[in-house]
Amino acid sequence: RRPGQYGSARNLINSIASKEILPQAFAKYEKRVGKKCFNRKQLLPITYRLGVKKDCLSFFAMISETNQSSVLGNWMIKDPDLHRGRGVEILKESNYEKWINKFDSGATCGQSSQLIAQEYLKYISLIRDRKYDLRTYLFLAQGGPRKVAYFHPYFHARLASGIYD
Repeated sequence: RRPGQYGSARNLINSIASKEILPQAFAKYEKRVGKKCFNRKQLLPITYRLGVKKDCLSFFAMISETNQSSVLGNWMIKDPDLHRGRGVEILKESNYEKWINKFDSGATCGQSSQLIAQEYLKYISLIRDRKYDLRTYLFLAQGGPRKVAYFHPYFHARLASGIYD
């Protein structure tokens, strides 16, 4: 295949939704404007896909090399398909061994797990002490050699009803 050519709509969607591209773009922007103006760690936590062998092995290598007390409470395991805090488990003393055993300290990495391990954000951007998110919409179409991208002129903003504690 030529660069930019996708075998199916699913491959196209996966490439757009890929979290591999976003950190690179954030790093370039952070380098350009400086860390005081833009801190990507506040927006995009370090994430390891436990269903991808390389990511999973990196995660278990990192936690085995790191002092356990600095890992506990600073990492979470979650299902990326669940929302609103469902399926999120903060790594703590009571469940640490469960996760180590589940992946056999990394030996079973990449074997059909959709879970991700993600750094817990301690300092997040808030509006009036509330969490928020912004969503934009992009439509992509390809017909023959032509490709069309359309950004919807409006976006969707959500603000939590409760104050973030």
